Amino acid sequence: MRGVELPFKDGERFGREDLNEMLKYLEEKGTLHHVDQNWYWTQDAYPAEKVSLRSASEENFVVVDTTKKKDEVIAEVDFTGAHTTLYEGAVYLCESELYTVERLDYPNRRAYVRKDRRGLLYDAIDYTDVSILEGFERKQGEGTVFEHGEVKIATRVVGYRRSNFILLKT
Repeated sequence: MRGVELPFKDGERFGREDLNEMLKYLEEKGTLHHVDQNWYWTQDAYPAEKVSLRSASEENFVVVDTTKKKDEVIAEVDFTGAHTTLYEGAVYLCESELYTVERLDYPNRRAYVRKDRRGLLYDAIDYTDVSILEGFERKQGEGTVFEHGEVKIATRVVGYRRSNFILLKT
């Protein structure tokens, strides 16, 4: 699939980062080719194929329905979301169907669920802390400070709240 992406140009930057060193590294690995001040993609695979639009993690959890004789994968949940939706005993909602999480196989990133008609949902109660690790650029606005930098985001699940859910079937 050559030509699926626009080429990088010599001197191109990502924020404050000069990309030339990274582009040279990718050329050494056979991923890019440098011609006339342009860096071209050389692989057969689509460059964004492994990039999830929902998550930056490659460690997604697969949700497996065990209701029928043959197990069926019904969904995929990103790593972060799994902690608040796929814990054992949770009720998971997928395409207007309720499922109870029977077992969470954490090492293999699988959640085994079974259809549930009880109509109860549980919402995770979590706290998120955002800490600034390093600020690169700072601008003062009217009553606001704009800063570009690195942050650490830590989310901790502290409990669950039960809520009644009415399942309407047509």
